[in-house]
Amino acid sequence: MKKVIVLIAISLLNIGSSFAGSDPELKEEITQKVQIDLSGITLDKYEEDFVHVEFKIYDGLINVVNIKASQPELKELIMDKLNEIHIKTSYSENEIHNFNFTFKKK
Repeated sequence: MKKVIVLIAISLLNIGSSFAGSDPELKEEITQKVQIDLSGITLDKYEEDFVHVEFKIYDGLINVVNIKASQPELKELIMDKLNEIHIKTSYSENEIHNFNFTFKKK
């Protein structure tokens, strides 16, 4: 039953993301690894919900510098997923990366 709910939620929602920066490999890696179950979240009917994350990468791990979200639940979901990711490519520890997740109902 849970699988049906997840499939329905995924089919009703469109999840987009944008990456501020010039590294398509990092964008692709994060996009592939951050898969979110939105079945427990009620998205705004009229405006896109969002999570904007600023982060640095230390030894392949994402260290969030700043995060803003339209809903606290979305913020927690994204934080949990980002904490699970290990980035394959090495990056400067001083470089700040930006990633925007957008969520809207179809």
